[in-house]
Amino acid sequence: MTQSTTDKDQLVLGYWAARGRAESSRLLLHYTKTPFIDKMYQMGDVPDYNRDDWLNEKYKLGLDFPNLPYLIDGDLKLTQSTAILYYLGRKYNLMGNNPKQEALIIMLCEQAYDLRLKFITLCYGPNGNSPNEQKNFIETTLTENLQQFDRYFSKNKNQFAVDDRPTVADFQLFYCIDCSCSFNGSHVLLEKYINVKAFLQRIRELPQLKDYIIQSQAQVPMLLKRISESMHLKELIEENLEEWPTTGNPFYLDMLYLHYDGYSQRIIVQRLNYISDEKEKILSCIRNASINDLFIAYGYQYTQPIIENYPFPLYTRSTIQNDT
Repeated sequence: MTQSTTDKDQLVLGYWAARGRAESSRLLLHYTKTPFIDKMYQMGDVPDYNRDDWLNEKYKLGLDFPNLPYLIDGDLKLTQSTAILYYLGRKYNLMGNNPKQEALIIMLCEQAYDLRLKFITLCYGPNGNSPNEQKNFIETTLTENLQQFDRYFSKNKNQFAVDDRPTVADFQLFYCIDCSCSFNGSHVLLEKYINVKAFLQRIRELPQLKDYIIQSQAQVPMLLKRISESMHLKELIEENLEEWPTTGNPFYLDMLYLHYDGYSQRIIVQRLNYISDEKEKILSCIRNASINDLFIAYGYQYTQPIIENYPFPLYTRSTIQNDT
């Protein structure tokens, strides 16, 4: 079940060399003792964070929507982490025994992912290393979520999240809660929520997963390399209107998404698609501005997400900040 396996009939799960959005599927595959190729792509070091290991293969795999993670199972080629997880769940009979159980599984998976998304937002944001911000996350977001999960588990009479045997929900819950309890002080908080703590321990002690969690998972980073808020990305000085379409309004900002650990690290980019004698001065300011500076300067303008060169509808700053 390693990268070195070359059996063409085996499943292939491709993702960065991190746990991220592929980890729940990895847990499922290890639990079911399914042979698979765990294809991990490496990312370069600062300042370029070279992604050639992935980009060199991205459009050669026959994926309809090339992205990470991906799953190749014979002639089936999937992207999108939840599609992969639910497909594997149905393939290995881990999506519940009836529509009610399946609905609970999906609800728990989405709830767990929401918690992880908030955790990742902080980790990859400009204040991810701030002890005060981490403390605030623990006291607000993490506390609220652990309370809710603890209440759910206290009412749940099953051995696992939905049934007396593990389902897809257990792998998603385990990873998302476990990674969200990574800041200093989180495990002290976890002691208060005995039902959540007991659940995590049950997953860790599953014979099929125990060795993987202790050995393999410990060697794979939870997060990828974090972008510094003051990092000067080459996208800030490039001027390629064909590659980066804009609204045609110089006062609009475009939003360039860089995919790290399955989550889009937001970097604001001003696209100067007009002729101006002040252009070089403006570009210089942008190159030397932090993300927070750009929010302050352009916070009340609109932004346009561009994902894989495709321009999406315009969103307000508050919409983007709230992930709505």
